[in-house]
Amino acid sequence: MGEGGWIALSHNKYIRYERDELDDLMRFGVKAFFIIGKGPHSAFAAAVLRNVDKIYELIREHSEPFVAKVYQHGDVVEEWITHAQWLEARRRARPK
Repeated sequence: MGEGGWIALSHNKYIRYERDELDDLMRFGVKAFFIIGKGPHSAFAAAVLRNVDKIYELIREHSEPFVAKVYQHGDVVEEWITHAQWLEARRRARPK
C-alpha cells in the first residue's frame, strides 16, 4: 500500500493500542493520518480539508512512513510516531 504512494486516513482512535496494525503500517511504508475527535463524517472531512496544507507539508517532510494526528477541532496536525521512533521502540522491545 505505501509503496504506491497511497496515504491512509482513518478514525481508529485505538491504533495506539493495536501494535500489530501499527507494525503493518510501518512495515508496508504507509503514511497515515488519524482523525482525532467525535462527530459526524462531515466534521471529519471538514477537519481534513481545513488542514490539507499541513497534511501535505508532513507528507513532503517525511520520506519514511509515519503516523500523524489530525484534530477535528482546531487547526492542528501533529506527528504521532515516525519510522525511526517505531524502529527504536521495536529494538528496545526485543528480548535480550
